Amino acid sequence: MPNMKNKDVLSIETDVSDLRIYEIINNFFGKDYAGWMKAWFDINDEFAAWFPTITKEDIKPNGKYGGTACCSNTLSADGKSIVEMNHDLSWDVEWTDNPKFDKKRLVFGRINGKFCFLGVFMREPLLEYEHIAYRHTRIATAINLSTFELINDYGQIKLELDPEFSPGAIEFFKENENIELSSYELACGLEACDRDKDMPRMLFDFIVSLYKDAIESGNVNAMNNLGALYYDGRGCEQDFTKAVYYYKMAAENGSQIAQENLGYCYYYGRNMPVDYEKAFHYFALGAFAGSLISLYKIGDMYQNGYYVEKNPTEAFCIYDRCMVTMTDEAAPHVAGPVLLRIGNCFLYGNGVEESPKSALVCFQQAESYLYDMVARGNVMYKKSLNAAIEGQAKAREKLEKLLPKKEWKHE
Repeated sequence: MPNMKNKDVLSIETDVSDLRIYEIINNFFGKDYAGWMKAWFDINDEFAAWFPTITKEDIKPNGKYGGTACCSNTLSADGKSIVEMNHDLSWDVEWTDNPKFDKKRLVFGRINGKFCFLGVFMREPLLEYEHIAYRHTRIATAINLSTFELINDYGQIKLELDPEFSPGAIEFFKENENIELSSYELACGLEACDRDKDMPRMLFDFIVSLYKDAIESGNVNAMNNLGALYYDGRGCEQDFTKAVYYYKMAAENGSQIAQENLGYCYYYGRNMPVDYEKAFHYFALGAFAGSLISLYKIGDMYQNGYYVEKNPTEAFCIYDRCMVTMTDEAAPHVAGPVLLRIGNCFLYGNGVEESPKSALVCFQQAESYLYDMVARGNVMYKKSLNAAIEGQAKAREKLEKLLPKKEWKHE
């Protein structure tokens, strides 16, 4: 657990049982109130303090704390979640949809007449009820009030993980229990687990803290990986601004992968204007360093005439070069997208003689690789997977027209 001797750290171990609401606000958030009886206090743009009356079962609300006289706030037995239920069906959902209520909440629950700090929570709507209802899930057991960095102890994380959603992470902890890992190694190992599932916010925040610790030691790969975490939005809302920030940090320190990732950001305009010149620059750096992903993206730029003069023949040659130099190690990550592009070239005769049969073969191979990529959690390739399947149908349609019209008349 965090060191509770640090007065800047607020933890589930911090005793607030003798404090009133206004005293909690004054003590922890530097205010000077003589009284505050509201259940909500905005701390800053990202965080708020919430003072709900908590029960361990869904009983009739008493209306004193929690925001309204018609809301109950039910704490789970393990303390990891709170179900907030509005029992008045006449309430307008737009009021509770106010964006300010989506802030991270420092929850001071009133249990049996005494306040208890329950941790930092995030809310999500529960749609299965006819009532307005939300589930608040704990994302951290402590927070540094000077920096507002969320804190989750290594041991606490292991206890908090749900086997249903994080079986791989739980197994990773078990396998490395007696092995001393660096912050970077631990972050990479946890991030690689359960990629087919949503990452719990608590685990995401823990991984972010590990990468930041590695970044302080100058770890360039940690800079890129943290950018990729925000880019993918696994465990958080996608944040391209933060992604670009860390990609640039890594690229300026010599990371070839980060340079390639910046190429994508400029190519697609991720929270920035599309800039094909910069995209070409970064993809060229990656291609010269041996990246097949950067190389096929340069092929895309020739195929579409982005920054360079449109040249489908050159694009096809680049795609073909990717397959000729493809290694067994690179194939699971690169072959699918490249084969999809070659299939389209053969299907429409772009840069090569039209060949529906060759297109069909490429689309079939692309589907196999792309399916595996999506199954491993790379959901951004779902559209490519669907395109490979649709490409096969188009290729078969063209092949059907090439077959003899004569039918076999005998059974």
